[in-house]
Amino acid sequence: MKRLLIFFSFLMIHASYAAETLSYQQVLYQGSRIINSSDTKKPAWVRLSSPSLMTVSSPSLISDAPQKWRLRIFYSVPENTGSFSIQAKLNLSTEDRPVFSMGWDSGINRLGSREARSNWLELPDSSQFQHLDVDIYLARATNNPEATIEIHSVQLEIWQDNTIITKNARLAPTRPGINSAPLTNPSEAARETALGYLQAAMNGDRNTMNQLLSSATVNMSKMEILDKNTISLITLPDGKTFSDYIENYDTQILPYQEIAGLFDDWEKYVVKNWQISNKSFVFIGNSPKLGGEDFLAGKPLILILEEESGKMLVKGVLG
Repeated sequence: MKRLLIFFSFLMIHASYAAETLSYQQVLYQGSRIINSSDTKKPAWVRLSSPSLMTVSSPSLISDAPQKWRLRIFYSVPENTGSFSIQAKLNLSTEDRPVFSMGWDSGINRLGSREARSNWLELPDSSQFQHLDVDIYLARATNNPEATIEIHSVQLEIWQDNTIITKNARLAPTRPGINSAPLTNPSEAARETALGYLQAAMNGDRNTMNQLLSSATVNMSKMEILDKNTISLITLPDGKTFSDYIENYDTQILPYQEIAGLFDDWEKYVVKNWQISNKSFVFIGNSPKLGGEDFLAGKPLILILEEESGKMLVKGVLG
């Protein structure tokens, strides 16, 4: 389970900016692939083998809203190496192959795992794209030693204008934090429920917590049904509020199918005829933003959410 928590922290991304919203994300590659650099004048593109070809399809995407694409790459540097820059090319079609560029990594004396976010590219409506093969090219600075890295994950993010998304959502008025997103968009409904639950837990509002919990909530650490009233509130340091949490921590919703199979801690268990599945969502809220204060260090803040009888509820918590 500790390894699972580390992995979830590794996956964290910034979920929203003031004017833009992360509307779609997809793991395009997950594995272990050694990439060696080549001279910048003679690029050598390497095809990453993906589990399957991906189709960009999400109810969160609004076709008439401007889209900004970027890639997020997790990799490690196994040995002292020269400066390098990761270049990634998406093969969207025979004519359209945008190249995303990561910044330069000094390499030398900086071994271990790290991540890089690419530049932004404004691309047309993604619904026309069917396949997302990924090619990687590792450029090295002139006269620098050859560079070697190991690619672990390549993730696609598509962001859209938040004002347009909000305008099109037309959410029905409900009690704040409780299923305020329509279930035609289950990912957003899961996010709203998770944040509503955390707000209640941080405010000591057990009544609201219980409303947002499944009648058969599962302790994901012990894989057993919990008594709702035994679930701990989240104690904040003096002077801290839920608003401080939102300001200092990233939050992310992942459809479970995007990470299923990477770990078997959850997939192999059946609890009272329930098993985590493709209808499940994972909320991850335990990673501080860049420069944020980690005042809830050590608390998992990871939830499993599922739709039950037309409502998105918290199905699993980490004990």
